[in-house]
Amino acid sequence: MLPDEPLRQWVLSVPHALRLLFASQPVIMGRVLAIVYRVIATHLINKADVPRNMARTGAVTLIQRFGSALNLNMQLHMLFLDGVYVENCASAVHFRWVSAPTSAELTEVAQRTA
Repeated sequence: MLPDEPLRQWVLSVPHALRLLFASQPVIMGRVLAIVYRVIATHLINKADVPRNMARTGAVTLIQRFGSALNLNMQLHMLFLDGVYVENCASAVHFRWVSAPTSAELTEVAQRTA
């Protein structure tokens, strides 16, 4: 049975103290995005219980810069595949779904990201 949604949204809200820095230095924001992507991708690969070198996931990210009052409000909205693509020895690829993250897993992902 397939899950209802093939994608899961992950959102990272940037602390107030870092918002101006990230808004004025897009290279730094790009580095933060790479870290967040790597943490979530590693979580999904580990949860799928496959070797890291045989698994890939994917995401699309929207960087939100302003709130509804046009205030500086940096957030990353990431749509991740809810699983990983696994390549076997014969170079065949299949998709392995993972279950929704538990509260403990979300806490662990947040701590690793921080």
